[in-house]
Amino acid sequence: MVKLTELFGEPWHIQTNEINYLFESPLRIGKWDIDNLSTNVNNLAFTRQVMDRCPNPSTYKNFDIYEYKVGNINYAIFVKNNFTQAFFSYHIDKDNNFVEEKVWQEFTSLGLCRDILLNYYLNKFDGIISDATHSELGEKYWKKIADESIKNGHRAYAMFDNQSPVELISSSDMDKYYGSGSVALNTRFLIKK
Repeated sequence: MVKLTELFGEPWHIQTNEINYLFESPLRIGKWDIDNLSTNVNNLAFTRQVMDRCPNPSTYKNFDIYEYKVGNINYAIFVKNNFTQAFFSYHIDKDNNFVEEKVWQEFTSLGLCRDILLNYYLNKFDGIISDATHSELGEKYWKKIADESIKNGHRAYAMFDNQSPVELISSSDMDKYYGSGSVALNTRFLIKK
């Protein structure tokens, strides 16, 4: 018989206890570093807790979707073969837009979150709005989303605080909105059907 510690190389019971602690309070999950899912033992422990707490998953392609809500934040965990492959935390704004808070995908699942946003959530909501974080990976991610959206006949916009959105013709239009200046830090991106 193979022990979990042999498979994952980490003390299974310690990881499970830490994940249990995470689910004891709604405030803990929002502060948790989602990159912890990158290790197999954390991913498996987290996924098992989610599966136990969210008994009726929906599906998208070959993924089970476990969803729960804490306050006004929704959590969606896309699971395949008992491992979390993608994680989204989001809220829904007054215009029925999916507003991204955090997003994570398993590193071998390239393009999965983009596929889920454009082919699952864009069908469910009127639009998708980026998170407020401006990182190098986020820029690449949202440029690919904008290009694919425009190619598929959707509209892409840059949004600023209390101003009308500016339509983007291509992802290269996003360059002027990324960076660390005040304009960039107050910019989000919107994809509409």
